[in-house]
Amino acid sequence: MARYMARRALMLPVLLFLVSVAVFAIVRLIPGDPAESILSESTMLRQQDLDQLRKELGLNDPLPVAYGKWLGDVVRGDMGTSLATDRPVTDMLRQAIPVSLELALFGLVISVVTGVSLGIVSAVWQDSPGDIIARLVAILWLSLPGFWLGTLLIVFGARWFEWVPPVRYQSLADNPSQNLELFLPAAIVLGLHSAAVTMRYTRSGLLEVLRQDYIRTARAKGLRDSAIYMRHALRNALLPVVTVAGLQFAVLLGGSVTLEAVFNLPGVGRLLIAAIRSRDYPVIQGAVLYIGAMVIFVNFLVDLSYVALNPRLRTQS
Repeated sequence: MARYMARRALMLPVLLFLVSVAVFAIVRLIPGDPAESILSESTMLRQQDLDQLRKELGLNDPLPVAYGKWLGDVVRGDMGTSLATDRPVTDMLRQAIPVSLELALFGLVISVVTGVSLGIVSAVWQDSPGDIIARLVAILWLSLPGFWLGTLLIVFGARWFEWVPPVRYQSLADNPSQNLELFLPAAIVLGLHSAAVTMRYTRSGLLEVLRQDYIRTARAKGLRDSAIYMRHALRNALLPVVTVAGLQFAVLLGGSVTLEAVFNLPGVGRLLIAAIRSRDYPVIQGAVLYIGAMVIFVNFLVDLSYVALNPRLRTQS
């Protein structure tokens, strides 16, 4: 197990390096001059402004030199300064990350609890009316866009119950009631959409495990169905579910762009969209680097969870 964890840990710096190269290449691969694109809306485009912006973006340096400077600043915690707001990118991400993290955690809890529960019910009572209804609801929920469901929730909530989400964001520590009033509707929409995927993976994984020989052997020994499902079948069936939940959580940590816009949540997704619209390249680089790092880190945790769920990997690693 120690070797298994060490191999996975040694891959992290390599993957982070590759992500940093890809993020740095974003500006370099854009057709044309990025400085001219940023200043294109100015009424007077002066050469002096172009030269200054190229210097700030490191466009005048050779690629290896520019990348080395940028990577050195990132390692020191300096991701540059926003061209639109003149604020440090690190400070902007520090404010946006807790918002996306809270939404992701709420959504993940709703997704796992709802999806795994419905998946178990559907697998245990396969082809029953409840199983058919659960599968139909899951397909229907997957086909409905999240921003549309969020908009309907706000419209019908205001019309039928005179409820509208708070306009101003408050942290959970400062104002718990207003924070939950703002986050829970978005988390429900987000979590139930992810729960549809989790439910289908749980159902298919559990059905596959229940057909294995060791399950038939456990039944032949006279074990109760509850012990077979919970102690033997569910643990192995959860391996693909953990993978899906981990990937969903990693993506959600980067922000749910549509729901953050609908519910006016100042998260990473909304920050990234605003930076793309204003061609704020330092913010784009910082946000994309953060999202890539979160995906790598969460996948690392998912790999480690396999060892806890599957004892055979402990002896193989």
